[in-house]
Order: sequence, then structure tokens, then C-alpha cells
Amino acid sequence: MNETSGRELLERLIGFSTVSRDSNLEMIEFIRHYLAAFGIESELFYNAERTKANLFATIGPSDRGGIVLSGHTDVVPVDGQPWTVDAFRLTERDGRLYGRGTADMKGFIASVLAAVPVFLGRALRLPVHLAFSYDEEVGCLGVRPMLAELEKRPHRPVLCLIGEPTEMKPEGAKFKTRHGMNPRRSPKVRSARQARAASPPMSMVTERSSAAPSSAASTIPEPSATPAVLRTIKPRMVSL
Repeated sequence: MNETSGRELLERLIGFSTVSRDSNLEMIEFIRHYLAAFGIESELFYNAERTKANLFATIGPSDRGGIVLSGHTDVVPVDGQPWTVDAFRLTERDGRLYGRGTADMKGFIASVLAAVPVFLGRALRLPVHLAFSYDEEVGCLGVRPMLAELEKRPHRPVLCLIGEPTEMKPEGAKFKTRHGMNPRRSPKVRSARQARAASPPMSMVTERSSAAPSSAASTIPEPSATPAVLRTIKPRMVSL
């Protein structure tokens, strides 16, 4: 299969209207077929109604723990927001990419998928696991069945990298619940932590509905996964 750029993949992913209230299966099937073209098998973990699914796939050896690259497929609604472009069609203006999910967090998923050929071309000592979930925006609910199943397996991942752009700074996780790893608390609370605050902050500048970012927004550093030129994940971090 020919390599697909992160920009092309992001355009496809933005085109799927995966608002949390709706199904994400069309996007999951796209990712599954994309990975299958590289010979990578995917596992799907459905909700009770089988209208949504998590996807889990492994690149590299399967007899040991590895590094998980994790992202959520759902996005928040656009109802009542003054978008000046089609929220579910990738639009570039002045070197910025606009569309619901460009930052949170289809940009990261597109970067991960674009890096798949690079991962396959390396002799990985540790596997790279891809974990894409649903219903993160309504309380991190969808990932729980997948975590519960993975917890039963003999080889657990040693590290999980979540490409979440909130607050634009790294956050660690050192403690577990019965559902797996939880984010560390922070003063500002986003939608995945609704139980801890009344109102989560809005997403990053690349998801704002105005054609030109406001002066306040322009001071926010852009996430590495979502400028006009998408940076793919560097494979050296998983070849240790």
C-alpha cells in the first residue's frame, strides 16, 4: 500500500461525523481497513448496542508489553456554534486547518496512522499498540470495556501515550482504578473528567469556528499533531 500523508488521513477522519451521540463505526471501519492493507489485524470492542466500537491493534512482537498510542474517535457537537466553514470538512486558511476534531483529537490519530509504515519498517523491540476509543467526550465511558479485556492478558503495555491537546502540556499517570490508568488531576477539568468539575474548557484554537483566530487564542501554542504540516510520531521512541 502506498503511504498516505497525515494531512490526507486527517481529511478523511474529519469527514466522519463522530459526535458522541452518534455511531463511530464508519470511522472505525476506515481505520480497520487502512491497517489491514498493511497486514495489521484489529480487534473491535463494541458497546452493548453494537453502534460504537473501540479499536485495538498491535505492530511488532506480541509476546511482550509495549507502548500504547491512544486517542478517542468521538467529538463534541457543533450545534448552535457559529462555524464559518463546514465543521466536518477539513478547511485550510492562512496555514491553519479547521474542522471539528482537528486538535481533539483526530489530528493525533491521523499522525499515528501516517506513522504506521515507519513502524513496520523498524525492527521494534517493543510492540506499538494502537487504541482508539469512543465516548471520551461524555465521561471517558467507551474505553472501559476495552481496558477491562486488556487487563486480563498476560502482556500488559508498559506505557500509554495519549495525544490529548488539553492545556498543551504533558500529564503523567501513576495510579490505577479497576478500569486501568487514570489521568492525574489538574486545576482545569475537561469533558473526560466531568465528575470533578461543572464545566470543561473549550478545545484548542484549531477547532475554533471563526475563520481567523482571536488575539487571545493566538497566544496558545499549536499542538504538534495539527498544524498545516503534520508531524508524525518519531519511531525512535518505541525502538528502545
